[in-house]
Parts: sequence; C-alpha cells; structure tokens
Amino acid sequence: MTPRAFWTYPELRILAQHYPAGGVRACLPLLRRRSKTAIYAAATELGLKRDGRKPGSGRRQQGNANGLRATIAIVDELGGNA
Repeated sequence: MTPRAFWTYPELRILAQHYPAGGVRACLPLLRRRSKTAIYAAATELGLKRDGRKPGSGRRQQGNANGLRATIAIVDELGGNA
C-alpha cells in the first residue's frame, strides 16, 4: 500500500476545474500520481459534482465545495504560491 500524499494546491485546482465537466476520466491524465479512487474520493470529500447530475444522485455527499472555492480564491489573490 502506498502512503497517502497530501493534495497540493495545483492538484486541487485541476480537480476543481476539470472534474465537473469530465469526471475522473478528465482528471486522470492531468493528475498522473493520483489513482481513479483517489480522484473520486477527493472530489467527493470536496463536494464536487459532475455537471448535469441531479442533486442527491450517486453516493452520499460530503465536504464543502464553497470552502475549496474560497481557498482557491485566497491563494490566487496571494499570487498562487501555496
């Protein structure tokens, strides 16, 4: 089993930008050190959803996508160095 690696700011940004439109398939080539399971788990934890999905569909919902968006906005204001 591989040790858990913390998600970096650039990885979270990629996830937030590409997961809603393309899901895991869109993120895999961009997040090469992340597995399908890791990408799906992170998206679920952050409350990210695929575009066009009905509320309440799929697995239970967790996380706070607004928190992710706020974090990205703050880091962007600071010059993107996190």
